[in-house]
Amino acid sequence: MRLLERDAELQLLDRAVSAAAAGAGSVVLVAGEPGIGKSALVDAWLARLPDTVRILRGACDDLVTPRLLGPFRDMVRGTQAPLAGALESAGSRDGVLGAIQAELSSPLRTTVAVIEDLHWADEATLDAVRFLARRIADEPTVLVTTYRDDLPADHPLLAATGALTGPAVHRLALAGLSVAGVATLGAEAGLSAAQVHDITGGNPFFVTEVLSSPGREVPTTVREAVGARLRELPDTARRALEQLAVAPGGLSLALVERVVAGGMAALEEPERRRFTAFVDGTARFRHELIRRAVVASCTAAQLAVAHARVLAALDPDRTDPARLVHHAVGAGDAEAVARHAPAAARAAAQAGAHRDSVGLYEHVLRFPELLPAAERAAVRTDHARELLLVNRLEEGLAEAERAVAESERLGDPEGLGIALTVLADARYWGLRGATAAAAAEQAVAVLRSLPPDRPLARATSTLAFVQVMDNRFADAERSADEAVVLADAVGAPDLRSHALAQRGLARVMLDDERGLEDLRGALRSALELPHHEHVVVASVGLASAMHRAGRTADAEEVLATGLAHAQRHDLTTAATTLRMMRSGLDLARGDWREAEQGLRAALGEGQGTGWGETVAAALLGRLRARQQAGGAEELLDRAWQLATASGEIQRIGPAGAAWLEWGWLTGQLDRVRDRVEYATATARRVGHRWYLGELLRYRMLAEGPAEVTDALPEPWASGCRGAWREAAATWQERGAPYERALELYASAEVAAVLEALTEFDRLGALATATLARRRLKELGVRHIPRGPRAETRDHPLGLTPRQVEVLGLLVTGATNPEIAERLVLSVRTVDHHVSAVLTKLGVGSRREVAARAEELGLLPATVR
Repeated sequence: MRLLERDAELQLLDRAVSAAAAGAGSVVLVAGEPGIGKSALVDAWLARLPDTVRILRGACDDLVTPRLLGPFRDMVRGTQAPLAGALESAGSRDGVLGAIQAELSSPLRTTVAVIEDLHWADEATLDAVRFLARRIADEPTVLVTTYRDDLPADHPLLAATGALTGPAVHRLALAGLSVAGVATLGAEAGLSAAQVHDITGGNPFFVTEVLSSPGREVPTTVREAVGARLRELPDTARRALEQLAVAPGGLSLALVERVVAGGMAALEEPERRRFTAFVDGTARFRHELIRRAVVASCTAAQLAVAHARVLAALDPDRTDPARLVHHAVGAGDAEAVARHAPAAARAAAQAGAHRDSVGLYEHVLRFPELLPAAERAAVRTDHARELLLVNRLEEGLAEAERAVAESERLGDPEGLGIALTVLADARYWGLRGATAAAAAEQAVAVLRSLPPDRPLARATSTLAFVQVMDNRFADAERSADEAVVLADAVGAPDLRSHALAQRGLARVMLDDERGLEDLRGALRSALELPHHEHVVVASVGLASAMHRAGRTADAEEVLATGLAHAQRHDLTTAATTLRMMRSGLDLARGDWREAEQGLRAALGEGQGTGWGETVAAALLGRLRARQQAGGAEELLDRAWQLATASGEIQRIGPAGAAWLEWGWLTGQLDRVRDRVEYATATARRVGHRWYLGELLRYRMLAEGPAEVTDALPEPWASGCRGAWREAAATWQERGAPYERALELYASAEVAAVLEALTEFDRLGALATATLARRRLKELGVRHIPRGPRAETRDHPLGLTPRQVEVLGLLVTGATNPEIAERLVLSVRTVDHHVSAVLTKLGVGSRREVAARAEELGLLPATVR
């Protein structure tokens, strides 16, 4: 196919190579729909590169479960490169990433590395691309990736590519051909270019397939177009394509000779007809859409036989387990699935590809009777653990129960102890907290009958976790102490990190200052290992403690670290929790639009039962109540149901406070008084002073002054004893404008209440502003500000109140660190806000901000 209308893209790629030759590397992301010509563009560009450029090429394949680091294996296949050894030895994650970087960054020659079809990548490959993108700017390397742009919103690739920013990242979104381009391709076909363009949307592959059958009725789908061409092939060639079609990554020439009837000779005619190509010793389809069309033309029986031939020809000792499983599943060979899938699933889990791991375990467990009893119990245990990590909590609980039952029947104490440990986690996340501790205690008891080892350390640390969640903080501290000692004794630094995090959480709840140091140590060691699950555990605890201590910027840095790990490694449950916590910080800072978006993302489809979903529902309902927006009651009902089912103060506190504020703002406190009383009593019983302080302070706002004898943390303590100036000052230091305004409102002093009203109006807290206006009227104020009109409440460009503040400082020339200091934010948060402001203003640099803001009439009055 001729390459048309791609001159601009080729020029950008050429400039990238020239820059790399001068030591300024880059990433080029080539995106487009299937058949748009991504591979054609890359092929044409590579063909025109000088011989002095080293070219490495690999691809991701549409396997049932992706090959682990498949494209990098392609790049060094058949070589003695260090990277080949690192991939073969399955070394540490850091070691493999370092080897990849070294291979792609030869100081002697400019390197072009191409990864095709990144949308089929495993999580480890996406991780490697992110790793390289952050380091490539100073390397003589161009990394080119191609991928589809018609992916679902939750596809892992979107999060990966969305995080790649900066001057070293170039994006090429390929469009379809124009009518003129189609006319050029079809000049000799005798077909209407406009008609072909309408049918194909200018997709070069569709156009080529349509134009390859001149004189016939124009096909309406690729399947029909390819089917028409297939029928023109000799039987031997068509059967060869049907065999090749079951191997998404293609077949080596040696395998072609073994599995394709007629061998290489049978593929000569398909190559002439441009169905196939031979690349680096591999026979493959020129385009994935052709392969899929061939698959669609086959019967199920044909496909099963073809898969079986490939499976029989592969050497199990030298083949990626994921590839073996792909063909075993296709062949319906249950024994082969049972033989290869467990190893592939564990490899995926170790690489942090937890969704892939779950999929592989599910293939294994379609035929559980084929596994030896001991292995079946272990597989169920591992499957349950992976299900919990990807937020399939009910399924994880059911699988953990099955794992325990099978381990009990086997009389295997170690397997039973491990399964019970997973069951404890599963019961907690499945809102069976009352029995979670019992499972953990049983696990510890069973494993104590054996010599101390990792399973006992993990079980003891898990016991500490469920005890913390069950509000048994003193018990949790003792269990975590024991777990730390055990982890040290058996040489398990990852479990030591987990145990330190549990001890830190327990100590923080017991007002023990050593808790923060435990949490810092847990995060530090988890990052050094690195161990992404434990990074997340420590991040949640440390960020929560820092936020309550008023160290919001530090809390945000910790959350960013944890969220990056969670998103990178398919830790869906953890990502939901961390996203909720980050949105909670946005809410406290007055960035309500961003808070709402983040909380809705944390809620997902509203089916999750974890802590993140519970608190997200409570916070979003609370925000909607402040804004006099709909849906608040439904959200708060959901939060309360989950909270009371769990029995945890970590859920009951936020849900109770949200109902309390709703009752106050709507004048319906009597409707929710029982819930408020229950939340207050629970916070007092377990000694959670933060939630108790919040509940008592809001009750004073709603019910009037009352004597408070509880020892409370600041700023709640100042507010409850009537020292509103001190409380307001502390909230201001912490960057919490709404809470500060509440203290001003509570003062009953006209000037302070007027200032509170201004803040409520600025934030869009319509319900609270209504109460403030009522209070001013009661205080005898005759001229009360009306507040913003409905049509002007939202910024014309969608800037949040915080982003308006950032804009005001940007036009004065303030740097990001200076803005962070002025607004009591982290530099990372300011980076995010500045980027959002530039995007919404439609400018490319901060130097253009002032002119654009003035042009739009948005220049803050202080700098006009």
